[in-house]
Amino acid sequence: SSSACGITRAPAAMKRRRQLESLKEIFTVLFEVRGSVLPRALIFALPCALFALSLKLLLDSGHVKFLTDGEGNGMMILANSAAYSGINLAMSFLFVFRTSQAYSRFWEGFSVGHRMYAEWFDFASSVIAFSRYSKKNSQATTAFHHRLVRLVSLLHAAAVAQLRGMDGSHFDLIDLPGLDDDLIDYALACDHPVQLVFHWVMELVVEGQENGIVAAPPPIVSRAFQELANGLVAFHDASKIQTTHFPLPYLQMQSLLLLAHLVTTPFVMCQWVNWPSWVFLLTLVQTLIFWALYFTASEIEFPFLHGGRMMKYGAKELHFEFNQQLLVLIEKGAHAIPALTGHAILHVETLRKDKCSHDLEYNGVQRASQKRLKRWSAKPFRKVRNLVSRREDRDRNFAELLRRDRHSGRPVGSKGSTGTSRSKTGKTLGEG
Repeated sequence: SSSACGITRAPAAMKRRRQLESLKEIFTVLFEVRGSVLPRALIFALPCALFALSLKLLLDSGHVKFLTDGEGNGMMILANSAAYSGINLAMSFLFVFRTSQAYSRFWEGFSVGHRMYAEWFDFASSVIAFSRYSKKNSQATTAFHHRLVRLVSLLHAAAVAQLRGMDGSHFDLIDLPGLDDDLIDYALACDHPVQLVFHWVMELVVEGQENGIVAAPPPIVSRAFQELANGLVAFHDASKIQTTHFPLPYLQMQSLLLLAHLVTTPFVMCQWVNWPSWVFLLTLVQTLIFWALYFTASEIEFPFLHGGRMMKYGAKELHFEFNQQLLVLIEKGAHAIPALTGHAILHVETLRKDKCSHDLEYNGVQRASQKRLKRWSAKPFRKVRNLVSRREDRDRNFAELLRRDRHSGRPVGSKGSTGTSRSKTGKTLGEG
């Protein structure tokens, strides 16, 4: 059944499928090795647990004399657990604090990276829209559009390459040989390529405004310059995260407590626990947790460096998608605004009562997606191709649900329908 706002609920079969996928994801993440900190934590925790087990076996057999009172009775190293609990409390505070700060840096790094991406794309879209009523011929306007998207693509590639500490040749660019070779070589040899390309883009817009290609009034064009500048501010925010390290005093205290905990835990567990197997297990768990938290904080506090797929900024994939979106702006269909047809409903009350939503032609979307995959099949972007394939599978399942609704005789978006539905806000579910 559908709710009052027109949102259709998924059938029970789809809910069960999502539950099974969630359960599968839990086990997949649990046994994921790439990007995991557990193997590194086990390097320290496992020897400590084996030492505790060996020490307990030697104590029980009487081969260790320095921990006994001479008559074979074990000596209590800590008659009270307050000292050891104090060490654990101090470690917990420091590790929770550092992990929370590292996660804040991790989330902020991803946020400013995507904001830089969005601001520069919005800038390119605005400038191309401002040139719709260009005073120059179509050939000069098209040349301006192509120069703009190439320079913006070069700007984004230089920015993400500098954040990752990589050479810019690792990123695909939109027809780089189509630009002046001498100036491109100068940009590659420059110590600050991001600022140089940023200046080129501003000069290009000013040139287009002077030549009459950018036909919008100067106060309106200033909005595009503001979006371009916001992207550069986001880049500097990301650079701040990348170059600022965690304070050294906290790291020293954390390392000191880690080593103290690693040394004292086997002796304490041997005195407090009777069974050797439980001595091994409890020592392993305690040391593994603290070392895993330490490596987790070290891994995520620099989100732009190379690392595991789940904890690092996907620079190549994001730049690939950025190029695809820039190419959409200069396609011929992007400059044709849809017009009303002869059977368009112009009566407002009729539109309010119309509860039927119309889906886009799925076959056309599928053909365009397959054409894009064929175009990039020779590129080494396996992750991106998998992402597009998953999107195609999702669209294919969505189209199958729409066909079932049509065969059952129920209009899409009606009660009990599994298709899209338009809410009172005018947004169609599934458009995202």
